[in-house]
Amino acid sequence: MLAEYLLDRALPEGSISLQYTLVRTSDSTGEGMIDWQSSYGNRPGGNSGALSGDENWGSSGLHMPDRSDDRSWPLEQAIACIINQTLEAEEASAALSTGGYVYRAVDDRSHGLTEWNVSWVDDNEAGWVRVEERTENCAVLDKASIGEDDKPAHRRESIPTTASIQQVEARIIDPNRYPILASDIASGGSLSDDTSIGYLLTVPPEASDLLDLIDGLQEGSVMVFGQREWTESGMDHTLSYAIDGETGRMAGWVKTSTNQ
Repeated sequence: MLAEYLLDRALPEGSISLQYTLVRTSDSTGEGMIDWQSSYGNRPGGNSGALSGDENWGSSGLHMPDRSDDRSWPLEQAIACIINQTLEAEEASAALSTGGYVYRAVDDRSHGLTEWNVSWVDDNEAGWVRVEERTENCAVLDKASIGEDDKPAHRRESIPTTASIQQVEARIIDPNRYPILASDIASGGSLSDDTSIGYLLTVPPEASDLLDLIDGLQEGSVMVFGQREWTESGMDHTLSYAIDGETGRMAGWVKTSTNQ
């Protein structure tokens, strides 16, 4: 699902050619033959290096916690703006004050002032609202309702425990972990201003669905994603990435480059 999401967003119709380069940095000769049918003591497990996410926001939280102390207007402040703007964002404010939550949010810092596009849902309705950071307060730029056919399920019990957006952000800009990705989306040890970051929560259908009878299919999933578009050396570049919001496991990134 995550790979399909990346490809759908980043690639035009046509074909793609992938090239991989393996580089040997060091090696050492052992003293015996390897028994391929036996495990070894320091063999990494399937979840080795995973984030220990402890953000349990499903019970009463309004959104996946951001907790960024680097970006000037994190998601917490954008949500507070929406709740306080009871006239300009009446539907969203009411929903978030009465049990609703944000299932999708993505920022845009490419124009100087931070803008958040926030999608919300409650038992009865769903919608989205765009808010922008202002020196004194904040401003609602646009809003709309989401039709019944496109409305996602409202299921707090299916929201998994996650990491914070800041924890995932720190991982993707780590040059020791993802040197190629970090060189494209980070600047001065921080996420570049023209690289967006956000998340998408997906949950199973309503509780009455047959899937609830099957163990393990009741829990939703959270993906952190973002994009950057820039021009360099006469080329237009677009990069999209996706990473699991629960474990910090990288789903992948896609970079396309075209001549101007």
